[in-house]
Amino acid sequence: MKIAFIGEAVSGFGGMETVISNVIHTFENSSPKINCEMF
Repeated sequence: MKIAFIGEAVSGFGGMETVISNVIHTFENSSPKINCEMF
């Protein structure tokens, strides 16, 4: 469901920034430790 929604958003907006933002938010919500290590 989430992957399909993200794919639809990419097709509609055609912007990778939206996908990156969604991924970052997902990492922040699921595991802040990984997010801190990445940045």
